[in-house]
Amino acid sequence: MPELGIPKEKIAFISGIGCSGRFPYYMDVYGFHGIHGRAIAIASGLKIGRPDLSVWVATGDGDNMSIGGNHFIHACRRNIDMTYVLMNNFIYGMTGGQMAPTTLIGQKTTTTPDGRPPFLGQPMKVAEMIARLDGPVYIERVALYDGKQRNRARKAIKKALDPNNILNPGKVVSLD
Repeated sequence: MPELGIPKEKIAFISGIGCSGRFPYYMDVYGFHGIHGRAIAIASGLKIGRPDLSVWVATGDGDNMSIGGNHFIHACRRNIDMTYVLMNNFIYGMTGGQMAPTTLIGQKTTTTPDGRPPFLGQPMKVAEMIARLDGPVYIERVALYDGKQRNRARKAIKKALDPNNILNPGKVVSLD
């Protein structure tokens, strides 16, 4: 956060439940740990009430693409000036590794030990789905599996916040 040049008292991190739930506690900024699927709703209200803040939302795929899915889609569609970071581990990681909306076909989970069958439908492809909306202007999918990819993620976040690259406010960075 320091390298972004935003004073810490002007940043708020909102998280949901699951793999992202403790995120605000690790940041030296204002933070709020919301309830399941409601991080986007909380962050939207905060940004509308305090437009001077840099509002960040950190959620997981299970938290946000299931119970919080509509909040996410409509916040992107409305193009609210927030930075959204989705941590996609393709399962409900905090409750035992069950299949999530983003679980890949054939991926083994505790509830699909033989792999996710195709008859349960295709996994949600979050970046592609959001890219079809008129609201968001910057969307990037990045991975964190090695130093090179983590540097790419840092650059993606900096690019999302660079006023020279933003015509409208909404931005989504999906960490797959």
